[in-house]
Amino acid sequence: DLAAVMGGLELDLRSAALAPEGAVLDVFVMWGGVDIHVPEGWTVESQVLPVMAAYEDQTRPPADPTSRKLLIRGLVLMGGIEVNHKPSED
Repeated sequence: DLAAVMGGLELDLRSAALAPEGAVLDVFVMWGGVDIHVPEGWTVESQVLPVMAAYEDQTRPPADPTSRKLLIRGLVLMGGIEVNHKPSED
């Protein structure tokens, strides 16, 4: 579970391993932002409801359709979630 209210957080999963059945990440964001970094080869699925907000998945789909899956679900109120393979350069 992740929650960000009037702030932000960054979750780096690039060195993580998923169970064969995949994983679920529940997210709540209000007036904040969440950056989630996943490894190449993961399939990312979304069940996120953005209300005056944004959800952006910048990952590349894996070549293997049976790859491990990360399901991101939750609510974003006037904030944002970005999912990608690597952190942006500051």
